[in-house]
Amino acid sequence: MNNQIKISSLIRERLRTSQHRIVYRVIMQWFMGCYLLNLKKLPFLRGYVYGLFFEMGKGCEVGSYVRLQRRHMTERNKGCDIKIGNNVLLASDVNIDYSGGVELKDNVKISSHALILSHSHPTEHNLYLKKPQLLRFYKVVVEEGAWIGERAIILPKVTRIGKGAVIGAGSVVGRNIPDYAMVSGNPAKIIGYVPHDEKED
Repeated sequence: MNNQIKISSLIRERLRTSQHRIVYRVIMQWFMGCYLLNLKKLPFLRGYVYGLFFEMGKGCEVGSYVRLQRRHMTERNKGCDIKIGNNVLLASDVNIDYSGGVELKDNVKISSHALILSHSHPTEHNLYLKKPQLLRFYKVVVEEGAWIGERAIILPKVTRIGKGAVIGAGSVVGRNIPDYAMVSGNPAKIIGYVPHDEKED
């Protein structure tokens, strides 16, 4: 058993530090995404395999065709990556761009077809004409226990989704969300707060 753990740790270290790790990640995600492999226990198997390629905690579930992508690679975002805590759910067709860095803390749930973006292009017309590839990066932190609903979109410039927050299905989030807030709509607005024990904070 100890030998299996050591071998698994060695494989994980090699895959995460290899200079070809981005290519390995793309191939792995394509292979593991196949809907034909969508057996009852496969989300946990995917979680294990994804954990070999990404920094991911225990007990994670990964659905079909989840895409964790670093869409842009420059010197300015060279060290940016994605970090995933324990018991995180990434449902089918979740798409996360970690060009600016993304951290999903423990017990985060992300529903099907949700999208998280961590980079943007310049919106000033003159600046875009002069430097169309000038990119801006933002690190996104989704705090513990937050839930991002189906087809929700987290836009660039959002750097924090609060602890225990709930993002309604189809919401378009363009600003930081406070702890335990319930938001909905386009643009997303606070419609209430999740009941919670303040002693736990």
